Amino acid sequence: MKLNCTTKLPPKLRKHIVALTKYTVETIFTKRQQAKLQSISIRLDRSMTNSTDTMPLAYMDIDIKDEEDFNRPTNFILWINPLFTKKNLRGNGRTVLAETIVHELAHVKQHVSGAMKQICKNGSMLIKFNKKMYNVRDSDNYWLYPWEIEARGYERGVLNLYCIKYSCFKMFPENPI
Repeated sequence: MKLNCTTKLPPKLRKHIVALTKYTVETIFTKRQQAKLQSISIRLDRSMTNSTDTMPLAYMDIDIKDEEDFNRPTNFILWINPLFTKKNLRGNGRTVLAETIVHELAHVKQHVSGAMKQICKNGSMLIKFNKKMYNVRDSDNYWLYPWEIEARGYERGVLNLYCIKYSCFKMFPENPI
C-alpha cells in the first residue's frame, strides 16, 4: 500500500499519523482487504472552513484513477479540515485528529470489503451498506447510520492499542485507557 500524508502537520505528529494509518490498516483490515488496498493519501481540504460547527473534521473520498475504481475502489483520499494545521494542534487537537483518521480508515475498510457503496440515483446520494439502501439526505440521523456507528466504534479502541504498542501517551495525553 502506498501512503502519502500532508506536510502541513508538525513532523513528529505527521510521523505518528503515518504510523497510526499503517497500524489501523494492519489491525482492522483482513489480509485480503490489505492486498486490495493500493493507496491512501491524507490531504488538507482547503475548501473547508476552520469552524467545526458547519464543516466535518474529515471525509473519505474514492480516488478514481479509472472506471473500475468506482465499482471496486482501491485508492482513497482522506481529506482533513485545515483546523488540523500546525498552529491549531493544541489541547486535544492531536487526539481528535488521530481518532478522525481511524474513523475515516474504517470507512475505507467498508468500501474495500464491499460492505459500503456510494450510489448516485436521480441526483440523490444513496449509500448501500450491508445490502440495504439508505438515503443520506436526512442528516438529522447521520450518527445513527450503521456505517457511522461502526466507524465510531473503532476510533478510541484502535488509538488506545496504538498508544500501548508505541508508548506514545504523551503525544495523545487526552486519550485515557
